[in-house]
Amino acid sequence: MTAETLHPAKVAHVARRSFLKFLERHPEAYQIVVEELSRNVTKSSKQLRTSVSQQQLAKSLRTCCSSGAKAAKPRQAGVHDSASR
Repeated sequence: MTAETLHPAKVAHVARRSFLKFLERHPEAYQIVVEELSRNVTKSSKQLRTSVSQQQLAKSLRTCCSSGAKAAKPRQAGVHDSASR
Protein backbone atom coordinates (compact mmCIF):
# COMPACT_ATOMS: atom_id res chain seq x y z
CA MET A 1 0.00 0.00 0.00
CA THR A 2 1.23 3.48 -0.82
CA ALA A 3 0.10 6.94 0.16
CA GLU A 4 0.99 10.57 -0.42
CA THR A 5 0.67 13.34 2.11
CA LEU A 6 -0.05 16.99 1.46
CA HIS A 7 2.35 18.03 4.21
CA PRO A 8 5.40 16.43 5.81
CA ALA A 9 4.26 13.57 8.01
CA LYS A 10 5.55 10.75 10.18
CA VAL A 11 4.01 7.30 10.00
CA ALA A 12 4.08 4.74 12.78
CA HIS A 13 2.79 1.21 13.09
CA VAL A 14 0.31 0.65 15.92
CA ALA A 15 -0.34 -2.91 16.98
CA ARG A 16 -3.97 -3.98 16.76
CA ARG A 17 -4.27 -4.74 20.46
CA SER A 18 -2.80 -1.35 21.43
CA PHE A 19 -5.15 0.42 19.04
CA LEU A 20 -8.20 -1.37 20.44
CA LYS A 21 -7.14 -0.52 24.00
CA PHE A 22 -6.76 3.13 22.96
CA LEU A 23 -10.28 3.09 21.50
CA GLU A 24 -11.66 1.60 24.72
CA ARG A 25 -10.12 4.45 26.72
CA HIS A 26 -11.27 7.12 24.22
CA PRO A 27 -14.85 6.48 23.06
CA GLU A 28 -14.87 9.76 21.11
CA ALA A 29 -12.07 8.39 18.92
CA TYR A 30 -14.00 5.14 18.52
CA GLN A 31 -16.92 7.07 16.98
CA ILE A 32 -14.59 8.86 14.54
CA VAL A 33 -13.04 5.55 13.46
CA VAL A 34 -16.47 3.99 12.91
CA GLU A 35 -17.60 6.98 10.82
CA GLU A 36 -14.44 6.87 8.69
CA LEU A 37 -14.74 3.13 8.11
CA SER A 38 -18.38 3.61 7.16
CA ARG A 39 -17.41 6.25 4.60
CA ASN A 40 -14.76 3.90 3.18
CA VAL A 41 -17.26 1.03 2.86
CA THR A 42 -19.84 3.30 1.20
CA LYS A 43 -17.28 4.64 -1.28
CA SER A 44 -15.99 1.15 -2.09
CA SER A 45 -19.54 -0.15 -2.58
CA LYS A 46 -20.33 2.66 -5.03
CA GLN A 47 -17.10 1.99 -6.94
CA LEU A 48 -17.88 -1.71 -7.09
CA ARG A 49 -21.44 -1.12 -8.32
CA THR A 50 -20.12 1.25 -11.01
CA SER A 51 -17.46 -1.24 -12.07
CA VAL A 52 -19.92 -4.14 -12.21
CA SER A 53 -22.44 -2.03 -14.14
CA GLN A 54 -19.76 -1.04 -16.66
CA GLN A 55 -18.63 -4.66 -17.02
CA GLN A 56 -22.22 -5.83 -17.55
CA LEU A 57 -22.81 -3.13 -20.16
CA ALA A 58 -19.59 -4.04 -21.99
CA LYS A 59 -20.53 -7.73 -21.92
CA SER A 60 -24.02 -6.98 -23.23
CA LEU A 61 -22.62 -4.86 -26.04
CA ARG A 62 -20.09 -7.56 -26.98
CA THR A 63 -22.84 -10.19 -26.98
CA CYS A 64 -25.17 -8.03 -29.01
CA CYS A 65 -22.54 -7.01 -31.54
CA SER A 66 -21.00 -10.46 -31.95
CA SER A 67 -24.29 -12.37 -32.19
CA GLY A 68 -24.62 -11.46 -35.84
CA ALA A 69 -27.91 -9.71 -35.18
CA LYS A 70 -28.92 -7.98 -38.37
CA ALA A 71 -30.73 -4.71 -38.46
CA ALA A 72 -34.35 -4.98 -39.48
CA LYS A 73 -34.92 -4.15 -43.13
CA PRO A 74 -37.13 -1.14 -43.66
CA ARG A 75 -40.50 -2.11 -45.17
CA GLN A 76 -42.54 -0.21 -47.66
CA ALA A 77 -46.01 0.76 -46.57
CA GLY A 78 -48.52 -1.95 -47.38
CA VAL A 79 -45.86 -4.60 -48.18
CA HIS A 80 -45.79 -7.60 -45.81
CA ASP A 81 -43.20 -10.28 -45.40
CA SER A 82 -44.72 -13.75 -45.78
CA ALA A 83 -42.67 -14.95 -42.77
CA SER A 84 -44.21 -12.34 -40.50
CA ARG A 85 -47.77 -13.70 -40.93
